Amino acid sequence: AAEDKPVVAMIGTGTLASTFGPAIGRAGYPLVYGSRDPARSSVSELVGKSGSGASADSPRKATSMAQIVILAVPRKVLDEVTDGLGDLDGKIVVDVSGGMKRVAPDGYLELIPGESNSERIQSRHPSARVVRINLPLMAFFVDPLLVGTPPTMLIASAESAAARRG
Repeated sequence: AAEDKPVVAMIGTGTLASTFGPAIGRAGYPLVYGSRDPARSSVSELVGKSGSGASADSPRKATSMAQIVILAVPRKVLDEVTDGLGDLDGKIVVDVSGGMKRVAPDGYLELIPGESNSERIQSRHPSARVVRINLPLMAFFVDPLLVGTPPTMLIASAESAAARRG
């Protein structure tokens, strides 16, 4: 039952959130999208696709209502957005962001070595329960059994209880 499931805040309403969010709603989780403009028609449409337990509000308000916060924002604004969410103490904060990239000498993109996004979030918000998830292809959120078996994904956290719940 939805009343037994934690509230999930999906911070962002772009490509990732608009695929991942409805899947969370279909799974019966109460879901609140955090958007800079929660009254925008595209956000209202997204809420409508996410089930009866879905709503939208500001990122800070969405976070205050949730036990689990999913950061579905581009890496370049991750620090700014996360810092604006308010109190993250004890919340499970799920990082699905990609790493910082640069153009390598061969012309292809490469990851810039160094601190991960999850490490940055944890150092800036030490009381948050940060979990890193490498998501499979977005198509699996539309059809989880696309290849005949559920997808496998890497989940990492310094706190095992948060990784199991997130």
